Amino acid sequence: MADGGFTITITDNLGNVIERIESAITQCSDFTPLWSMLREPWEDSRRDMYLTQGRSTGTPWLGYEDTDEADWYVWWKAAVTDQVIQSPDELNDLLLRWTKNERLYPSLTNTRSRFAVWQEQPLALTMGTRAPGAKNNNDGTGRAPRRMGGHDIPRRALLSFGRIFTREVAARQSDFAGMISRSLGDGSRVRSGLTTSQVLARMMGRG
Repeated sequence: MADGGFTITITDNLGNVIERIESAITQCSDFTPLWSMLREPWEDSRRDMYLTQGRSTGTPWLGYEDTDEADWYVWWKAAVTDQVIQSPDELNDLLLRWTKNERLYPSLTNTRSRFAVWQEQPLALTMGTRAPGAKNNNDGTGRAPRRMGGHDIPRRALLSFGRIFTREVAARQSDFAGMISRSLGDGSRVRSGLTTSQVLARMMGRG
């Protein structure tokens, strides 16, 4: 086997690359067993992201009370979801959530859901979401429909690896390299590194 480099990429619903991890394990040309080892940690990391409202990935989300959503949207959403509230912050448990017919949350926390992205290739794994509106929420771009208040959509980052998942990648990569080493009877070195979205932007001439 030749030395094997691999990539793990997060994409939004328009197919834009948000972040990418690039690494390598010698003596390996097919990383699909590693991808299976990462499915659960990825799903867990997105559940933690929602539970901590972005803090677990280092990108805390704004509460409804801190955005223009407090003027109209939060009251509209409370009515639609049958919630009784006295102030906008009382609906923060439903940040980027709905009580029924959800698309975004399942697409991130269940890699087998309809709008999830989980594409495995021997040397590459692509994950993310196809849920409508994911890019606008992740980037803080666009405006809500008029019936929802027509406010500017605030940025609530959804597609950052975060330190916890990045550590999981390193740990599972080390475990996988150990499996290869044992199967071959010789040493398999591991090289790893993280390429952030900022670095990618410079590489692609966007910043």
